[in-house]
Amino acid sequence: MTHLRRRGQHFPYIERDTSWMYFNRRILMEAMREDLPLLECFNYLGIYSNNLDEFFRVRVASLRRMIDATTEATESERRKAKETLRSILRLNQEYSEIFEETLEALMR
Repeated sequence: MTHLRRRGQHFPYIERDTSWMYFNRRILMEAMREDLPLLECFNYLGIYSNNLDEFFRVRVASLRRMIDATTEATESERRKAKETLRSILRLNQEYSEIFEETLEALMR
């Protein structure tokens, strides 16, 4: 996480793609709410899954292209893209486990 500075103050800044993963996690958490009807929970799982598919098709693909670029991206841009991709893949692994557990619980 980087920090923005303004007049000696530090503000945490979460990178756009990592922030998007956190947003999609909130959708996943909605599917776990016990006060929702069953079909609504499945609807949230579908939204989560569709969002994740599009995210990987667009954003993750862009990060991979940046990492593989030979001339367009600077080394610092490639390094940042690698860090972001590692963070995304770690979060995706964590969220995939939650998704599977939630799906299994809803199927009972």
